[in-house]
Amino acid sequence: MLEVTDAQYPAGKVGLIANIATRFQDVLVQVSPAVEQKISNRISQRNATLARLQADNPKPRLWRKFSVDGFGAGANLRFGDLDGDGEMEILLAQNIQTVSNDSYDAISCLTAVKLDGRILWQVGKPNPGNALLTNDNPYQIHDVDGDGITRW
Repeated sequence: MLEVTDAQYPAGKVGLIANIATRFQDVLVQVSPAVEQKISNRISQRNATLARLQADNPKPRLWRKFSVDGFGAGANLRFGDLDGDGEMEILLAQNIQTVSNDSYDAISCLTAVKLDGRILWQVGKPNPGNALLTNDNPYQIHDVDGDGITRW
């Protein structure tokens, strides 16, 4: 059991660290009633500011919904005008892990989708097992030559 009282640092946070496998539990930080009130006031002010900022923005609403079953890629997608019609499309990429921990991924399938869910084209073979990853895949949509037409 460890108990510490430290007047040297009148403000801040508490932190615990160990240099071996350790499990911390039942950590209790106590402050004076005056400090507790200051903390409570700051939290209330922060929450009021956040609520005001949120109220100033439009609320999200579901616009469209379609299935990406089989070729989906989690949050790994790009938006751009892929067919030159002046409207955005979605480009989804699936990956093959080549080394552990999502390092050195290779793209296994690209799928271009209209915003109504129609598939424009697909390169590679989709595999639902390649849909989840925790890093960014190396692909972009961009107008590389400045002619107003995006390329993938």
